[in-house]
Amino acid sequence: MFFREIVEKFPVGPGDRVLGLPVTERRLHSLRSASRDLRMRPRRLRHILIARKVLPPESRRLKDIECVFDAVKHKDLADKLAGSLTLHKASKFLGISQTKLETIVAKDLLKPIIWEPDIKGGRGGGHTALPIGDLEAFLEKVFSGASEVPQRAPGFYSIDELAVKLNAMWAEITAIVFNHGELEKQTIFGPKKIPRLYIHIDSVRSYLQAGEERRDRGAI
Repeated sequence: MFFREIVEKFPVGPGDRVLGLPVTERRLHSLRSASRDLRMRPRRLRHILIARKVLPPESRRLKDIECVFDAVKHKDLADKLAGSLTLHKASKFLGISQTKLETIVAKDLLKPIIWEPDIKGGRGGGHTALPIGDLEAFLEKVFSGASEVPQRAPGFYSIDELAVKLNAMWAEITAIVFNHGELEKQTIFGPKKIPRLYIHIDSVRSYLQAGEERRDRGAI
């Protein structure tokens, strides 16, 4: 009876012992225990949990061990945070600039856990959090259907090159590549085994023209 009461009212979990008995499940997390399990800095985690209304605003004044939340109720969020990257690290993971990553998020191609790129500490990697699983899924979808080749064939260009040649926004081209897996794509692996993606210009141009026609019809 006392064992269960302690487990339900205090932030103890697997690895802890209560009344000489091993704890097999976690019911509550403190900011200290969560930051340790999720391998996140307490200050960053505190901000995210307050922003997601897991912790109340007044918890800013409390010690890490005094900030307690329901570990069962918020398990899904914790799982995503465990593999989340800051804006700076996420842009490096994708191999693009932070500005381009912001345009991807604006297009709803990625959905951050929390998105605060303009506040102090957020732009370089403070409070923005993107699940690494979502970033991996984004790359997989963008590269899906691409044929590995030793060198690209005529008519195939990178997204940056397509944006220039088709006079379109980089994010618009990226959205087309993300949403249409049937595009003609080629992949070349560089010296460090980093893949480079090239898409045939005609397949992208057709979707751009279709989008322009829909906008024209809507304007009438």
